[in-house]
Amino acid sequence: MVGLGVGGAAGWSLTPSASSDPARKPTALLQEVALATYAVYSPDRKHPIEVPAEERDQLKQWLSSRLHRPVVPPDLARLGYQLLGGRLIATDEGSPAALFMYEDRGGRRLSVMAVPMAPDLHAAQFDMSQNAANGCGWIDKGLGYAIVGTLPDSDLERAADQIKADTKTHSAQSG
Repeated sequence: MVGLGVGGAAGWSLTPSASSDPARKPTALLQEVALATYAVYSPDRKHPIEVPAEERDQLKQWLSSRLHRPVVPPDLARLGYQLLGGRLIATDEGSPAALFMYEDRGGRRLSVMAVPMAPDLHAAQFDMSQNAANGCGWIDKGLGYAIVGTLPDSDLERAADQIKADTKTHSAQSG
């Protein structure tokens, strides 16, 4: 039993981590964090978020302050998703990211993540999936976005389009 533990620890320590591999693409890192975060927080019926939607202004200020850029929870009500609230999460590299959790009338959850990245980074929208969860992500003006849920691709596309439109509106208002 001890040998198995020591062997496992040695193997783990020799495995290169995502953050130590400079060749890792930012989109791969965004995908890994988004899928893992959804898997951890979406099933939690009592504490999926830290700050509830009723404190939206405080949530917006807190996350913007921690991410050092304006972060606004997207409005997905037109798509049938109400904001539950949000939380601060850590990426694999130890930097802060924002997580917003939404729920529809049927209890299906959708997470939206915003991750600060290098200002010159841009990536076209890409798809992701793991087990029953699927999603999409993109990087725009140094901010990585990821949406994850157990939804049809068409619903994810509509949510992505809504978030992109909201982002452009908020950028125009603050700029």
